Amino acid sequence: MKVGDLITVAPHGMPGQYLIVGEDPERENNKAEYPHASELGRLFFIYEGSTGKIKEMYERWIEVIDEQNGEERSHACGQPADSTNVSPQ
Repeated sequence: MKVGDLITVAPHGMPGQYLIVGEDPERENNKAEYPHASELGRLFFIYEGSTGKIKEMYERWIEVIDEQNGEERSHACGQPADSTNVSPQ
């Protein structure tokens, strides 16, 4: 995952596509605080084109749908990427 990747996010309240525009390595979360909790990973800044706002999202919830080099991969919940989510070019 890197700046410039086009992504979607797993939380249901955030439909649509976003662009990774930055990362905050100081706020990485790799320590689960509860026995059944998951690590969240790196914290990214994502751009929402429809509102022009920058939001924060942890790696755990991000699914990369279009990398800068055009490959497709997923990081969301350990699920493989679904090609039906890729917008036509």
